[in-house]
Amino acid sequence: MRKTKNGVCEINYIDEKKVSSVRKQMKPETVMQMLSETFRVLGDTTRTKIIFALSQEELCVCDIANLLGTAKSAVLTS
Repeated sequence: MRKTKNGVCEINYIDEKKVSSVRKQMKPETVMQMLSETFRVLGDTTRTKIIFALSQEELCVCDIANLLGTAKSAVLTS
């Protein structure tokens, strides 16, 4: 662990071996963009609840609306 002062490295040292290892494992830009979009969508509580519910059981819009206590149209626009 490098010593830091106020969260900033006190010395400028790059561990090339670690950086190279991670660089080789880094996914292509298109994959990262899709992941970013997925996390943006999951930032909405209603969408997260819907995804969780669907991961537990196959549900129709009526079921999801009832579960969330909302209108079917709210489920469809989420």
